[in-house]
Amino acid sequence: MRKLGKTLPPSSNQMFRAKTENLRGILDPDQLILRVFISLQYKYIYVSVPKAACSTTKNYLASCELGSQVTYLNFEDVHDRILSPLLSPTQIMHLFPEILSDKSFYKFTFVRNPYHRILSAYKDKIINHKSYRYQVIKHIQNDPLTDRPISFEEFVRTIYNCADHEMNTHWMPQHHLIMDHAIQYDHIGKVETYQNDILEISKSIGLKFKFLHQETRNESNSERYLKECYTDDLCRMVKIKYREDFLRLSYSKVPTW
Repeated sequence: MRKLGKTLPPSSNQMFRAKTENLRGILDPDQLILRVFISLQYKYIYVSVPKAACSTTKNYLASCELGSQVTYLNFEDVHDRILSPLLSPTQIMHLFPEILSDKSFYKFTFVRNPYHRILSAYKDKIINHKSYRYQVIKHIQNDPLTDRPISFEEFVRTIYNCADHEMNTHWMPQHHLIMDHAIQYDHIGKVETYQNDILEISKSIGLKFKFLHQETRNESNSERYLKECYTDDLCRMVKIKYREDFLRLSYSKVPTW
């Protein structure tokens, strides 16, 4: 696959930081580069949200851009910007502000119910990855390098007590990640209605459905598993911490399980 990523020289990096300050909010420039995918061929901007079908969407968009099904030896490579055929803001730095305000460029993203997303982040990142556990452990014990299992309750309580800007993007509130204060979206899709939303988006920008595969959700979506993991107190903390997501993304604070 083509390698399109590049490192900006210091002067350009400073310019990019200055140009995107109002857009980024609490995100640093590197996160903006990771989040935003641009297609000049199909004239769209996709803003990815971790734990909101971003792997499936990136794979689908890359396949459409290249005109053939993209496969990876390591599926985590779907997140590697150097391997992506889609452009990052730094590659068209001088055009990016203009494209962002250009109404002919279709702008979309996907979001997820906060209850489901946090549980998915816990199962995928905290249980399976030591590096992510360290990011939580450092907040709850004196020796952050001593690895140990973290319960879901510990995870939620740690998130609850963290400032938003200190959070990893896999559990950071989504309204920061989609930068909806600065981006006028044509479509904000939801993981819960992914197939309908991605089909509507595809029709709007002329993508080929043959590269679209059914998104499979893991057991973190099952009502039984949610009920087993969430106590009333944990639900209360998620409601408070993610209140802006519930409100701005039109999700009910009332658990459905």
